[in-house]
Amino acid sequence: RILMIIGALVSSITAIMPTFFGKPFLSQYETTLTLPILGHIHVTTITLFELGILFSVVGVIVTVMLSLSGGRS
Repeated sequence: RILMIIGALVSSITAIMPTFFGKPFLSQYETTLTLPILGHIHVTTITLFELGILFSVVGVIVTVMLSLSGGRS
């Protein structure tokens, strides 16, 4: 259940945030991060949005599986 909430929040914030800066809903921003071991990593807001969707889907699947197995959700 927590994964669904986190996923929904991450996706919603990523989608709505550009409107506060005068950009259209779901606008893309991108940057490059330099990490010591991994080197240069290209990061976009689409990646964060997709990560939120992933968390939501995994949360739903885990909740359904726990419900079907009789475990607690």
